[in-house]
Amino acid sequence: MTLVVDLPVTKLEALEVIAFASDGAVENTRTAYPRVPVGQNAWAEVQIPRFADPPANRG
Repeated sequence: MTLVVDLPVTKLEALEVIAFASDGAVENTRTAYPRVPVGQNAWAEVQIPRFADPPANRG
C-alpha cells in the first residue's frame, strides 16, 4: 500500500503517526530502516522521495 502525505513531516514523525494509529511502536529508530510492526511478518516503512521523485513501487 502507498500512502501519500502532502505535508512537511519527517520520516520518524510519519512513523509515529502510523504507530499511534496501529497501537504499536516505532522500531529501529536510530538506523537507516526504522519501521512499525503492524502484524505477524508485516511492517510499515516510510520513504521520503527526493524532490520530484515519484514514490517507489516495492510490490
